Amino acid sequence: MQTSSYETQINHDEKLKHLKKLTAELQRVAEGSHQEQQTSFKLKQIVEELIPAELFNQLQWITDLGQEHGFAIRFDGPQYKKSTPSDNKVVIFRAEMDGIPTIDKQACVKHLCGHDLHMMWASEAFARTVQVLSQLPLSASLILLVQGSEEDGTGMGIAVSDPRFLDWMKDFKHRAVLAGHNSPFYPDGKTVLPANTIAFKAGPISTRVSSFQMSCTEREKQLMILGSKCSITFTGEQSHAANPWNAVNPTRIISTALLEVNKACPEFSILDFEIGQKPIGGGTVFGTTPGVGRLDLAFTGQDKMQESLEQLSHFIGEKVENYNTKNTLGTSLRFHIESENEQKKYTRCSSQIQNIVASISAVLEKAQPHGTIPKLDEKFCSGVINYASGQENFCGLTYRAFEPRIFEENINSLLLIAKESGADTIQEIEPFHANINTPTITQHFKNATETQLIELESGFLWGEDNGFIGEVLNSNQELRDTTDMALNAETLMVIPGSAIGDCPNQPGLHHSGYQDPQYNMARVEVVPNIANAFSKTALAFLNAPFPPPETIQ
Repeated sequence: MQTSSYETQINHDEKLKHLKKLTAELQRVAEGSHQEQQTSFKLKQIVEELIPAELFNQLQWITDLGQEHGFAIRFDGPQYKKSTPSDNKVVIFRAEMDGIPTIDKQACVKHLCGHDLHMMWASEAFARTVQVLSQLPLSASLILLVQGSEEDGTGMGIAVSDPRFLDWMKDFKHRAVLAGHNSPFYPDGKTVLPANTIAFKAGPISTRVSSFQMSCTEREKQLMILGSKCSITFTGEQSHAANPWNAVNPTRIISTALLEVNKACPEFSILDFEIGQKPIGGGTVFGTTPGVGRLDLAFTGQDKMQESLEQLSHFIGEKVENYNTKNTLGTSLRFHIESENEQKKYTRCSSQIQNIVASISAVLEKAQPHGTIPKLDEKFCSGVINYASGQENFCGLTYRAFEPRIFEENINSLLLIAKESGADTIQEIEPFHANINTPTITQHFKNATETQLIELESGFLWGEDNGFIGEVLNSNQELRDTTDMALNAETLMVIPGSAIGDCPNQPGLHHSGYQDPQYNMARVEVVPNIANAFSKTALAFLNAPFPPPETIQ
């Protein structure tokens, strides 16, 4: 029986309504990296809702991947033969599930990077493809891989190094991974993707990215200061670490003050400072460019505190005004000073961590474009201080570049600066790099996708690649041990243009590269397109009849 276009439209509208409901449920339980317990539980419920009961009961599960909250779900086709792994194929649909802490008044975690949509289209694609594969005589399997902790760059390594997942991978010689990112822009972060399009990338898709945490042990004697406390708070707008030039960032002003405030305002001594915002529940933020900061000082003069505060306000105000004069992002950096009249004893801030932060910040600030190291003049390089604290003697740094030579030279320069400035310990969080080719799956994707496609040119697909599949996949290496965390697989990453039409001044679309969750909700319209494209691409890779039979509910 043929379905009318009217009935098809009703089904489509009902499907979108249902997907928006499920997306809203994911948004309500958004959690930070390493804390995604509720999100994991909710997404498992959503998968159960999307897949018919008789097929859901055939799924195999790995929960608590890497002893965290990620999970993997596997479905084997009717003729899957474990005894002959050389003949078996698998397609992995990959998504992330952590949100990021906001700097707004709500001070909560939100899906500002679109991981709510990533979860939805991966789950929908998995559910669609399971229904088709269940009726095909193929020795093939499907896996839905959901990782946590993409935002700090550690989650994929944690997930795929789980011995249970590695055992699964031994069953397959031919592997493919499909993933995407919610963004209205081309990789330059500025040019808007046309409506109803999907951008995709063949060949290398990953920047080389690494995050470092640095700390120092105060060698000099801690000095107690008697004075009245004064706090300066800075508020701007954060961005993704891949696009530090899109942030209204107080780092440079605070780091300048660390070096100059004693000369400009000698009645004040630095007590403490904080750059960036710690995630709810503790830990350290990596993958974001700060939009907030705080500088604590002690007034140690005997009198004329009001005059000294005015002098301090003038000093900071000049720095902020100069920053805002050059700032073209539409959001101004603001500062506010609060003071106490009561004198107390305070401990002076470590001069070592001040020097580390100020020295690294100076290098990154002078770079063109903002956030790159100028001597190599590489367009797609970025480095950012994610978080720094005088009280904790701690500084977090993320740096990325497409060319390995540029990455090595620049990151070594930055680390040398940190050591010379007083860093005692420098720990690399995760080194992520890969060159991944997509010889056949790209053509499958072209054939399978009805939506208009835009093939991206050479270079990396998206600057914020620290949590993408690139960090654990390498086409030139066989499956190795958990230290290398490599899967030998063909990969494809896509960026969907919105069916509703994206534009830079659309309400809810922030220049920072983050999207308000309500904006993500509007873009649920892209979920069926991506899910359909991924499902057909997967089936083509598995040598399924094409086009596939109409068995999807």
